[in-house]
Amino acid sequence: MNSESNKIHCPAWYKAVAIMALLWNLLGLFAIMAQMLMSQEAIDQLPQAQQDLMESTPKWVNLAAVTAVVFGVVGCVGMLLRKRWSIPTLGLSLAGVLAQQSWMHLMSDTFEVMGPSSWILPTLVLVISMGLLGLSILAGRRNWLT
Repeated sequence: MNSESNKIHCPAWYKAVAIMALLWNLLGLFAIMAQMLMSQEAIDQLPQAQQDLMESTPKWVNLAAVTAVVFGVVGCVGMLLRKRWSIPTLGLSLAGVLAQQSWMHLMSDTFEVMGPSSWILPTLVLVISMGLLGLSILAGRRNWLT
């Protein structure tokens, strides 16, 4: 018997969640790319406090953000392919989220500069990242992954 015939049935909702998660992470990837490719003219149009925040952001924070979204995309592809390697890949994505957000929450004035509503997206990113890692672990335990 090959491994395909031994694969345990996976519920339809799992695939739907994995597709939505992949789209979510692709949006994140496009957002990071847009920020990194922002022209000096566009940066000059931002309020001075936002310009200062962008200038003061350490390279490791940007690397953490890229790590989060790239491994998030790859991990979601792994979930769709029902591969066990999606678990550590989504773990690396969460590590990137935690590294980036540690700077945002503890080492910068991001939320003062961007305002109180700027807590919403980072919180959502963290919750979704933790949820995806949890789902991939669950899928592994239920043998939905090979």
